[in-house]
Amino acid sequence: MAKSKKTVDETKAVKQPDNYDPFASIGAASRFNAKHIVVWPWLAAIFLLVWILVIFLMAPSFSHEYTRFMSIRYQTKDPQKAIVYLEKLHNEALEKEKEQAKYARETFNPKTKANPTFCLELGNVYAGLKEWDKAMNWYQKAQDCRANTTIDDSGKQRDPYDFSSLLGLASYNLGKIDQAEQYFKQALEYDKNDYRAIYHLGRIAMDKNNYKEAIDRFKVVAGLPGYKQQVLDRYKEISERVFSAGDLSTSSTVTAAIQSPLPQ
Repeated sequence: MAKSKKTVDETKAVKQPDNYDPFASIGAASRFNAKHIVVWPWLAAIFLLVWILVIFLMAPSFSHEYTRFMSIRYQTKDPQKAIVYLEKLHNEALEKEKEQAKYARETFNPKTKANPTFCLELGNVYAGLKEWDKAMNWYQKAQDCRANTTIDDSGKQRDPYDFSSLLGLASYNLGKIDQAEQYFKQALEYDKNDYRAIYHLGRIAMDKNNYKEAIDRFKVVAGLPGYKQQVLDRYKEISERVFSAGDLSTSSTVTAAIQSPLPQ
């Protein structure tokens, strides 16, 4: 009896179970893809929420530093633009406070809170322009609202900054020597190493012909960057004054101070 010949396909064919569904694997792959399509939007949403939370928590300090960055950038290129930019931020901050006060007048003090950073930077711009009356005005505003500080990364209120030294600088350049002296002394109560205050108290002592006190003040800052040449100029000026006045005692003190090496 002749054997039946099987085709090549029949010999290579793999026997499949009776309940084999050729479309089952396609369906499983589709369901797998569908699950991933649903999961990815959720992951993206969670990532977005976390990112927004990070930005929200960092916003106060970021706003502070960005304001200082923009102020310095404008001051070095166009001070007038810095004034417009900072005044705009200052006014926007006040308007925001007013809106918040509207909704809580019964429990919230409606007095608006100015931002000391904006006030400080506006004062710095006017100081750079030598418009000391306007600088004084903004430094005073910064001092008045110094308690309106931001929150640091740990959630604590930042320590208020004292602007007495800058008020003293503006007062000094406006010729208000006694007022400047009081501000500089207040600044030293806040920070005993306020070198601006120490140097200018030396200048004020010079103006009052108290040269020994002036020299003692200048010695403290003589070795600091930005003060060395100024101190040498003041020593020279004092030396010329006492020599002209014939004050030999003070002249010898000044000479010794000039000849002694400055702190490094």
